[in-house]
Amino acid sequence: MPFLHLYMLSFLFLLLPPSTISIPERELESLLLLKKHFTNAGALRSWMPCSVPCNGRTHWTGLLCYNGIVVDLNLKGMGLSGNIKVDALAEIKGLRSFSVVNNSFQGDIPELNRLVELRALYLSGNQFSGEIPPYYFSEMVSLKKVWLSDNKFTGSIPLSLGQLPHLVELRIENNQFSGHIPAFYRPNLNCSLSNNKLMGDIPFRLSKFNES
Repeated sequence: MPFLHLYMLSFLFLLLPPSTISIPERELESLLLLKKHFTNAGALRSWMPCSVPCNGRTHWTGLLCYNGIVVDLNLKGMGLSGNIKVDALAEIKGLRSFSVVNNSFQGDIPELNRLVELRALYLSGNQFSGEIPPYYFSEMVSLKKVWLSDNKFTGSIPLSLGQLPHLVELRIENNQFSGHIPAFYRPNLNCSLSNNKLMGDIPFRLSKFNES
């Protein structure tokens, strides 16, 4: 009988609607705060306070969830601009990938280096500008993919990029980076550097790849 009782409980649990598994309230509020600081956020009309961000059947635009955890925020090509509220993103503890590719954000690179658990960071195709501090990526040791291409970044390529132990893909083409290419820790790095103002030889670990 105890076994039958446990079996029935398990069966009833499977019948529960997916909406019973939701993200923490604090993370929901953080996502809404993130949206509030965007302009032209019409593409995020599904992000509403009274709705469930991800429940197994439906989800807010751009969100990928796993067991009630937001793991990927993909806001590619949504016409967004304004401010990326890093304080809000930092509350999304399971976030591993963040993309704002092909939007209209501008100014200095946000303090996304506070998101030290990220595996992938995609900022290509915006109007970010200015220099990136050499230490910017120092704490982001889990990063595997970094896209900074098609912006207006200047100055040297951050030395901390070259020290990332798990980096497999780097795209920084079509910027205004200058100076020498730093040495990279990872061999066989898939790297695109073209259309910058770089000088000197390509480091040995990148010698198998074209500049484009």
